[in-house]
Amino acid sequence: MIGLEVAENLIRTGIKTTIVELAPHMLPSFDPDSAHYVEKYLREKGADILTGVAVKGFEDNGRGEVGTVLVEDSRIEADLVVLSVGVRPNVELARECGMQIGPTGAIAVNSKMETSIIDIYAVGDCAENTNLITGRTVWYPMGSTANKTGRVAGINLSGTQAKDRINGVLGTSIIKLFDLNAAKTGFSEREAKSAGYDVETVLVPAPDRAHYYPGNRDIITKLIVDRNGRRVLGGQIYGEGVVDKPIDILATAITFGSTVDQLAKLDLAYSPPFSTAMSPTIVSANVMLNKLAGKFNGIAPIDLKEKMEKGAILVDVRTEEEYFVRSIPGSINIPLRKLASRAGEIDRNSEIILYCKIGQRSYMALLELKRMGFEKISMLEGGITAYPFATD
Repeated sequence: MIGLEVAENLIRTGIKTTIVELAPHMLPSFDPDSAHYVEKYLREKGADILTGVAVKGFEDNGRGEVGTVLVEDSRIEADLVVLSVGVRPNVELARECGMQIGPTGAIAVNSKMETSIIDIYAVGDCAENTNLITGRTVWYPMGSTANKTGRVAGINLSGTQAKDRINGVLGTSIIKLFDLNAAKTGFSEREAKSAGYDVETVLVPAPDRAHYYPGNRDIITKLIVDRNGRRVLGGQIYGEGVVDKPIDILATAITFGSTVDQLAKLDLAYSPPFSTAMSPTIVSANVMLNKLAGKFNGIAPIDLKEKMEKGAILVDVRTEEEYFVRSIPGSINIPLRKLASRAGEIDRNSEIILYCKIGQRSYMALLELKRMGFEKISMLEGGITAYPFATD
């Protein structure tokens, strides 16, 4: 994240900037649909981005300075190179003292932040953490986590009878890049599946405050839930609107083991300058409840290309004017108000995927086509608002 913040500031000063990322996408802890949205935004701001690419080395410019970055089969000429490759826990002192080093490579501690040697404590980026959802050992080198663990250890070192503990953390994080905000808490979809959960997700755009109030901006919520117990497992929120409040709502809900049903009924503050009457968090929870109830089939943007290559028909149900301004490549336009009269243009034997701006009209179109006997119908989650790839 710090590397991306540096890149933002370099671009702001007018410096041509290339970001080289070894992982398949930027922000590796986020899911691809969220990360690709951020990548698209940064490209629009002028960044060149290479993902899934390893830096092989550097070449001198003849003056004792780096002049070329070697990336696999190509070369990037550079006047300045910033290395931002993450951190590793510094555990040499602990190892020399005979303390146990955990499976993450950080110092093993209990919930009191005490190491394997009695009365010796470890906190911050050198110490392990516990995942609050699974109880498994993890390592989250975050400033917020470091301060919380420091307080726990401080209380326990004070000699008072009271003892403090930290039961776990969620790895909640947030970043601002130009006017785009992105935040994450709990599991990503990938992490939840790896942990053995039967996962359901939704992707829901909504304004961060009343649509008629000046300054409102869209945010996109990705909600991740366990199908079996309906427990909220994680969330990612991104867009130009306010994301810190809703991500903190999700972090609180996950901390106390909330189900999506409980999340949908939270009594959150509402006034037009601050939120919508039904907050984006509650809207995403209600969409999840609809999906769990089988009221619609959703397609994630990341899966759309593969679906279309297999013969799926993508139908844009927005107005002709909206379609003309911006559309997803390969789609056909049949506005919702004309769907009944033009349904004959759609092949009933093909898989049909509907999309609109945010998903509301495509859901109405889905119900209309089902009424007319169409069967293989789904909708693009998040509509064109959440679509993270190039559009026409």
